[in-house]
Amino acid sequence: MNGYPRNLAVDFSKLRPNTLKRYAWYYNVEAPTNNNQPELASACARHFSNHVMVNETQVLNSFIEYCHNPNAPSKKRGRYNGFVGKPGATGLGGGKRGNPASVGEEPASKKKRHTVIPEGRKAVSKINDNWMLTRVIKYMKRKKMYKVEDADEMAKDALHFEVHPDEIILLPTAEEIASRKAIPKHSRVLARFPKTTTFYAATVVKKIERGKKTPDYCLRFDDDERDATGEIRSLKVSALEVVETAKT
Repeated sequence: MNGYPRNLAVDFSKLRPNTLKRYAWYYNVEAPTNNNQPELASACARHFSNHVMVNETQVLNSFIEYCHNPNAPSKKRGRYNGFVGKPGATGLGGGKRGNPASVGEEPASKKKRHTVIPEGRKAVSKINDNWMLTRVIKYMKRKKMYKVEDADEMAKDALHFEVHPDEIILLPTAEEIASRKAIPKHSRVLARFPKTTTFYAATVVKKIERGKKTPDYCLRFDDDERDATGEIRSLKVSALEVVETAKT
């Protein structure tokens, strides 16, 4: 492929166009807007080669630790362990959006008395120090843990995880949103960053309805990109993917 870096261990040519376009959007990579898979793969591979370094020792140690104890507490290993972003790179250990697990706040929806989340409901689960969009498979009474699956619609096979009740937050339904008061301006929330399955800390700018059954919120995500005036850009997120947080 034209311009594809040599000796790159990651083979971007095997990824689907939608996955490559998602990578390009997330890291602001200049790439063709069409579905030309070879061109997309080359653009993403060049970005990966120039902006991301992999600590092989850390990756191997993390994998070995996981093999020995797959249900170890998430604090022992991170979703992006082993990746070190070069200056200016986003995500992968050096992201502009920061560490979603270091919000410093507890979701207001967490209750001291545990109420079992119904099967099939969407929830935000803390997996390897990241708050991820998941779907509840079941609550395992004996283990006192939830079994959840990655709710990424673009993934071929859903990954399964076991999550402690203190590390899962139920997402609201459209009916629940309609019966609640709107989240006030300047409130702190945990919300799904557009075109990803990860939730990050953000601040409410305003609520947007415009005749929609389910409203959106205009949010500013912590440490996100800034515009020409120095202000953090505001992004629109469905109320179905926003949960209010409360300071501890």
